[in-house]
Amino acid sequence: MKRFSLRDLDVWDRIPAADRAPLREARVLDGGSPVALAFAPGGRGAPLGTLVPNHLIRRTLHRSVVAAGCARIEGGVTVADLATAPGGGTLTLADGRTVRARLVVAADTRLSGARRRMGIGATVRDLRKSMLVARVAHARLPAVPPPARCGDAGRRGAGARPAAGGRPADAGDAGTGPRPGAVSPTPPP
Repeated sequence: MKRFSLRDLDVWDRIPAADRAPLREARVLDGGSPVALAFAPGGRGAPLGTLVPNHLIRRTLHRSVVAAGCARIEGGVTVADLATAPGGGTLTLADGRTVRARLVVAADTRLSGARRRMGIGATVRDLRKSMLVARVAHARLPAVPPPARCGDAGRRGAGARPAAGGRPADAGDAGTGPRPGAVSPTPPP
């Protein structure tokens, strides 16, 4: 079976470049586990793939099929029955119409009733998990020097000593805790 890409179907360039984002890395996290499954590009630095909003893929494919005039698209109607044979298929729609075609495409979601009626199996496992995929932009922050450690002479925070109770003393602290950037030694286990 040949796999077709959006480029093979002459659709890729119809999706605006501004709506396509390179997937540079991916991490799969499992709850509070400190272990992550990481995916990164190979030695050439090429992205793992490209993120494209699903609605843009569907819209672009729909427009391409309509423009080509090579298929009839029936939306807003349910398939009540379906029979396939080597020469094509016959669909009985919920409104009573019958449609015959050389090719039947079961594109009615991952829980496709049409796919099941054609005897095409699928393993569907509901993991009751959600995933968020998003492009995020942020302003670059100015470089911040690394925090100093106790005893690092000549660096910010050098010479800080724990006060009573094990908390570091800091000039201007007034007993409210160290200010941002102040030394906070890790308490002993």
